[in-house]
Amino acid sequence: MRQLFMTRPGVLPGAMIVLFLAGALAACSAGSGSGSGAGSPGPAAGGLRTLLLHGQPAVSSGPVSPGQPAEFTAYVDNPARDPVTLESATLIPIAGHPAGHLAALAVAQRRGQIAFATGWPPETPVVPFAGARLGRGPADVVFTMTGTRPGTNYMAAGLSIVYRYHGHRYTLRAYSASVACVTRKAGAASACAAAARQAQQATRKLAAR
Repeated sequence: MRQLFMTRPGVLPGAMIVLFLAGALAACSAGSGSGSGAGSPGPAAGGLRTLLLHGQPAVSSGPVSPGQPAEFTAYVDNPARDPVTLESATLIPIAGHPAGHLAALAVAQRRGQIAFATGWPPETPVVPFAGARLGRGPADVVFTMTGTRPGTNYMAAGLSIVYRYHGHRYTLRAYSASVACVTRKAGAASACAAAARQAQQATRKLAAR
């Protein structure tokens, strides 16, 4: 079934947003799956891949109140003909910065543009992450990160995703620079700009390894 990019409602004014075209994402995807067990196939035989644009990961950031969920998206692609089954995920930390708490995790039922939002559940329809089966093609993994200390920029370089394919377990690092700037002040989005640049630079280095 053909998937269309949909506009994400509920995006906060002033939040850092990066827009990608579906074709460009697919064309510039990079394999980064690793398998466990003898005879495990490589990315070309079924490993999920993280989606990049011209070799660069997505980046999004914005302000949140203490404990408020900050919503982000990691973009993946399944090049195989058979589906993969998602099991679990953890945040990819960025050295020198707290990653916060991975509070919620789901798979979007329709594609969307990259954006920052707050709260949970998201505006777009989702299904539970654990046990979700991803067929051939791209998919959006939606997650939230929370932090409690005002004045702290919580950062992650995306998600480390554990999944199964043909009886083998794999791990994918789905890169998406994500920053939740915890503040008690309204309209503090501009303060996230420097943090977003730091997270983007660090995520680029991780993705290039």
